[in-house]
Amino acid sequence: MLEDLLKQLRQKEAELGKADPSGLAAIFELSWQSLSLGAQTLGCFLSLFGLAPISRNLLEQILENEENEYLQVDDLDKYLTELTTKFLLQVTRPDTYALHDSIRECFGQMLSKMSNADELKRIYCRDIANVASQMDYGPRLAQIQEFIPRIPHIIEAATTLQNWLLDKDLTWPYICLGRFYEGQSAFDQAELWYGRCSEVSRQRFGDEHPDVATSLHNLALLYRDQGRYSEAEPLYQEALAMRKRLLGDEHPSTQVVRDNLQSLQESQNK
Repeated sequence: MLEDLLKQLRQKEAELGKADPSGLAAIFELSWQSLSLGAQTLGCFLSLFGLAPISRNLLEQILENEENEYLQVDDLDKYLTELTTKFLLQVTRPDTYALHDSIRECFGQMLSKMSNADELKRIYCRDIANVASQMDYGPRLAQIQEFIPRIPHIIEAATTLQNWLLDKDLTWPYICLGRFYEGQSAFDQAELWYGRCSEVSRQRFGDEHPDVATSLHNLALLYRDQGRYSEAEPLYQEALAMRKRLLGDEHPSTQVVRDNLQSLQESQNK
């Protein structure tokens, strides 16, 4: 059995030649062929996560509502065991896994050849956005600590996989990241993600959309909390005018912006 494996490995290395002197691609190819279809799909799905440890809890949150026959949470242990016993997935600590960057790249290449690649990307982005939506405004320390291991995977959805975010989910990764950093007084990082939220909202929806107004309001709140009142006020005004046009003068979301603008003006004796 071992001799057969070595013979196949040498054949693969000969085919690859100088393209892969380490033989990693050949070894991966052999391991890939021995995986069940479910383990192959899970490995490719894991390549969508950020290059950081992945907790079992996060995986369960993402897979528990899926109807895809190869991504059911009940089969998770079986497929994780397949991947770890073939050294394609590393257990970094109890119930936490990691892909080596080269293995992640190999799985990503396999994913690009799968007929359901776009579906898997949409599943990842939809469910990561759902996780991101759980971040509170002004999060407590316990929630910040809970989200620390999730942040690299939320960033992946907000950057590399942005195009697979559904319209209804588009802003949540950015809002989550803004709140996460603002809650730690990392205002530069918070401003970066709130600003990015405004940019991607305009790119996706145009200049007149409730999510664009929300992104302006979030930036205004950040500036207000930093005492940057002259920068906050025009954003409040723009968000208020947009919500009036889109939602009406009496809509609760319009009233929230109006109240915040009025509070800001009163604090400046306007």
